[in-house]
Amino acid sequence: MAKQLEKAQEVISSLEKDQTDNILVDLIIFARNAFLKDRQITLLSLKDGFLKFAEWDEMISLILVQSFALIGENEKALYWLEYTVSRGFINYPYLSEYDYTFENIRGEERFKKLMERVKYEWENFEV
Repeated sequence: MAKQLEKAQEVISSLEKDQTDNILVDLIIFARNAFLKDRQITLLSLKDGFLKFAEWDEMISLILVQSFALIGENEKALYWLEYTVSRGFINYPYLSEYDYTFENIRGEERFKKLMERVKYEWENFEV
């Protein structure tokens, strides 16, 4: 997210070399491919376990949103964004403005409608 793609690539390459069967490393590789905007390789690197993992954790589903948005898979990105929000991730400033990976989906009507809901929940959040 800090746009230090070269440094991230070094770290990910070292993980890739040492990887055994590790879903987190596979997820990082999937996200790396998306950040490199290689749609075909990204989709090929999508593992079955990611979707189950993302259903369990909203931060993992957020990685799917970012990755799908980066490669222009807007329907998938919006599906996972709706899921992420339904799991309680309602950081309105981050979602509506700061996450640069959402540029492909910010103009979508579904995104705008979802951000109305997120903004309301963000502004009315009580502990």
